[in-house]
Amino acid sequence: MFDAITLLDYGRPLADRKAARRYVGPYTWRPSAPGNGRGFYSGSHALTMDPRGSSLALRLEDANDYIQGRRRFVSGYYADDYQDATLEPIIARLPSGRGFLAGWTMGANMCGTLEPEVYPDAESAASAAHDAAEYAAEREREQQSEAGDED
Repeated sequence: MFDAITLLDYGRPLADRKAARRYVGPYTWRPSAPGNGRGFYSGSHALTMDPRGSSLALRLEDANDYIQGRRRFVSGYYADDYQDATLEPIIARLPSGRGFLAGWTMGANMCGTLEPEVYPDAESAASAAHDAAEYAAEREREQQSEAGDED
């Protein structure tokens, strides 16, 4: 398993990238506790990363394309009691066949998260993506409920 994943921002000028190789600064990603993954912003299409708001560019795919059974028909998990905010499970394909990351997104032009664990196949990552989206949605509903109780 990786101790750290170093991400390079290829959108920066070459001179800046060369200087950044002396240190990794904000581009080092150390594995975190479950539910505290690496955040990013989606582009105008929910399965793209916004190059202006994300320091990584991975190919995102819908987790439901790789899952079997009833979960295949779950398009997302509600993050509020009004069923407005939905967390959709996604997977990210790592370059050169290195594996898959599980995560979720709120849709186009919204935020998303990728968990740090690398999965060997898309099916395992898809199952983990559903778990991550469901866990994050439950946490968000609990936090909103607690905030509502304080009012």
